[in-house]
Amino acid sequence: MHRVEPPPTAERIESRRLLLDALAALAPIAPAVVLGGGQAVDLQVPASTLPVQLSTRDGDLTLDVRALTGPSPVGAMLAAAGLRITGGHGHWARAASRLRLFLARRWPVRVDVMVPGGDWPVAVAGPDPRASGDASDMPPMVVTLLDDAPRVVGALDPADPRRPTVRVAGLASLLLTKLHKFETRRLRAEARGARAAPIHDKDVLDVVRIVLAAPPTLATDLARLRDDPRGAAVARTSLSVLRTCFGALDALGGRQAHAVLAAAGVPRLAEDA
Repeated sequence: MHRVEPPPTAERIESRRLLLDALAALAPIAPAVVLGGGQAVDLQVPASTLPVQLSTRDGDLTLDVRALTGPSPVGAMLAAAGLRITGGHGHWARAASRLRLFLARRWPVRVDVMVPGGDWPVAVAGPDPRASGDASDMPPMVVTLLDDAPRVVGALDPADPRRPTVRVAGLASLLLTKLHKFETRRLRAEARGARAAPIHDKDVLDVVRIVLAAPPTLATDLARLRDDPRGAAVARTSLSVLRTCFGALDALGGRQAHAVLAAAGVPRLAEDA
């Protein structure tokens, strides 16, 4: 049965608008910027793949240091576009009035700028943005640099004509980074002596969306990332999580996906997922 694409929520529209603002600000270093995370999943997987409305609140931008060819003052570029650091290293939001900031507690919309570990090419690109807090250090995101392709990223607001072409992470790297996020949270909780925080429903459904929409080449693409020295560690960890959490319907991820989909009135899909 053909499913009609649901209209974007106000939150998704605003998230895409902020992402496009950040991409415009970083246009001078566009060849070194790769979009990952939820917004990349939204672009790669039709919303109709699952009959459940998902809301993406942020944008993940990873900097490919090998593609930098000149000064790259990331913080200054984003600040000049009216963005400001909020809530931690590399988290950028729109500069706003105190009222907007108060409302944002209920509706956080931001762009996360990341460097995938390793050395920053100071001689070429200038000061490392991680040192100033303008970017965070996120080694697992290296797989997005090994599995991406140019894609048009359009606004979700019909009145916004922007449609830049951007490097967007592929489904294999999106699956790996999403699964690695689960394991990172578990290990952090374990280090604190606490129980692991529950996996967010959206993260679980993103994994289901990717698997349902995956082309026949997904297994080959995952193997390629696993065999690449730069992506091997991330791939091994993530594929282990995939087997543990989603290898069967009675596994943690399978149970949660089943429950969320059934609650949304789609038991048939929940049984087949």
